Amino acid sequence: MVTKYVFNLQSQDNQRDLPSKIIIVQKREETVVEVLQRLFGYLILFRDRIQMQTDLHDEYIPFVPDLVQLDFQLQPAFWAECGECTPKKLNKLAVKVHEGEVWIVRSSREAVEELTHQMDRAKSRRNRYKILKLEEEMVAEISESLQLRNDVTWYSSRLESGQAQFDFNGLWFESDFEILEY
Repeated sequence: MVTKYVFNLQSQDNQRDLPSKIIIVQKREETVVEVLQRLFGYLILFRDRIQMQTDLHDEYIPFVPDLVQLDFQLQPAFWAECGECTPKKLNKLAVKVHEGEVWIVRSSREAVEELTHQMDRAKSRRNRYKILKLEEEMVAEISESLQLRNDVTWYSSRLESGQAQFDFNGLWFESDFEILEY
C-alpha cells in the first residue's frame, strides 16, 4: 500500500521559488519520518531544477534518487538520500556521481552516529558526503500533525546559520539543523 501526501507550498523567502505543490508518495517500506526527511531535504536544500524521486534513465546509475539536480549535460550535480541507505550504496554514489554533491538527510543524532559508524566500518571515502541532520523533536511534532493534505509556508532557512522558519498546518516552527561533513 502507498500513501500520497500533498504539501501546498508558499514561499516568503526570496531565495526559494518553491512550486505551489509537491506530492510525496510513502511506499510500503517507508516511514512517515522518511517522508518528512524528503520534504525538509527538499525545502532546506532547495535549488533550481531540483527533482524528487525521478528515474535518471542512466544505465550506469541504477538508483532512483530521493532528491536530485541535473546539470546541463543531464549528470547529477546534487544527489540526496533521505531514507535508509547502506554504506555500499553511498560508496557507489561517490563514484557514479563523481562531480556532484552527495547529501544524506537524517532526523536524529543517533541515526547520524549509526550511519557514520557503518560508513567507517565500510571504509567509505572521507570528505565526500554532507549530512543534513534535522531536529528530532521538530520531526516528531510534525509527524503527529501530518495529514494527507498539508499547508507549508516557508519563511527562511540558511545553511550557514542552521535555522529554518516555517508554518506547518498552522503551527509555527523555528527549527535548528546541522550540516556535517563526512
